[in-house]
Amino acid sequence: MATAPAARTPPTRMTRRRWQAVGVGACAAAAAACGGRTAPQSGAPGGAPAALEVWIVDWTPDTQQVYERQVLPAWQGRQPQVTVQLNWPTWTNMHEQLITRFAADNPPDVFQTGASFVPEIARKGMGLPVDGLLAQWGKKADFFPAPLAQASWEGKQYGLPYLVAPRTYVYRQDVLAETGTARAPVTWEEQLEFARRATKHDGGRLVRAAFNPPVVDEWAMNLRVLGGREYDDNLRVTFNRPDYYPALEVLVERHGIVQPAGVEPLPPAPSSAPYLVAGQYAGQYTNQGAIRSFVQTAPAELEKLVVGLPGIPGGGRYRAPPGVTPKPYARVYPDWLALSPPGKQRDAAWGFVTHLFEPDLLFAYNETLFFLPPRRSVAALNRGFLQHRQMQEMTKLLDQYGGPTNLGPEFQRFGQITAPMLADALNRKRGVKEVLDDAAAQTAALYREIGFVR
Repeated sequence: MATAPAARTPPTRMTRRRWQAVGVGACAAAAAACGGRTAPQSGAPGGAPAALEVWIVDWTPDTQQVYERQVLPAWQGRQPQVTVQLNWPTWTNMHEQLITRFAADNPPDVFQTGASFVPEIARKGMGLPVDGLLAQWGKKADFFPAPLAQASWEGKQYGLPYLVAPRTYVYRQDVLAETGTARAPVTWEEQLEFARRATKHDGGRLVRAAFNPPVVDEWAMNLRVLGGREYDDNLRVTFNRPDYYPALEVLVERHGIVQPAGVEPLPPAPSSAPYLVAGQYAGQYTNQGAIRSFVQTAPAELEKLVVGLPGIPGGGRYRAPPGVTPKPYARVYPDWLALSPPGKQRDAAWGFVTHLFEPDLLFAYNETLFFLPPRRSVAALNRGFLQHRQMQEMTKLLDQYGGPTNLGPEFQRFGQITAPMLADALNRKRGVKEVLDDAAAQTAALYREIGFVR
């Protein structure tokens, strides 16, 4: 799933009444709790009546207002024969609910899910390939390639990205100036030097961190910069090859500069002022949520926020393997819309999905969440939240350097393997080779268990 969406609040009773006022069922629980779905009806827009059940998992109260005031009235004006029943699950229970509904052979017609679930959706037959429908629609070229690729698996397109969050480094311009750093760091070596200059300790306490603590996603990004992946075309685990050790080594070295052993971490950030906004972080690996934090909590300070590039080895302390020319790799996290098979109402469901991608509606939806629209033409609109210079820079980053995340089955279980791998390396409990070999062995065992082998 994409990161850093705004807090989600369940619809109120008044909201539910408003949905009913425009002819939309408002039950937010499984269909069994609502008395079941309407009996199967024609799926042809403009034909016999049809009823669609649609799940949207990235939402805020403002999102619901967009659906109530724009999305649904426009749809009813075009397709009065096709009613829409909306469900607003949360990330804490959405996937489990979805699996339960599929097990009962009563899935929603359209559902939103996260970037990491693509392989599972495909392998379990929970998503309808839409390649032919997408070709007929004629809008494929308007989508940024990376988020579109993220919703595909083994050569088939299983849905469309509804929002996208590229990840990169952002910096405070005032700290760059204070430390004599002419520009945002580009190479890993420059990041290390900035860490030395920008980090502040006082009496065994961390006062200002040049970067947030490393996360697994950074390691996976660095792995791709070095030309590596989690597994090769033959489905053999490869991330523990010696050529790829630097992807983790640089994070261990950086963390040792920012928070060496015995140094207390930063105190919890107040909810009203995240670390970066408060100046306790000089830089951060994050997505466009950092921009939103400034806009919402300290808009006058936004001019101090600089969008940098994902790092690459500079050829000094760190080098790419022979034959690899490193370039920045901005991992993208799109949440996307899928159609459930067997597609009895395929045409109506696809019609509603393409309706959601109308420029004004797609813009309005993403503005409520502060994510980038996945269509180039919409992301290029110079209005609203997209007018911020930093959002325009994020869009350029997505276009030039965006790439899919690690598409692999059982993403959550893989995370349970790599999280302790990273923690042990950062805390110097085990060496880089040891943690990578151990994680690779566990991943290979996982792939054998689920049949992801050749």
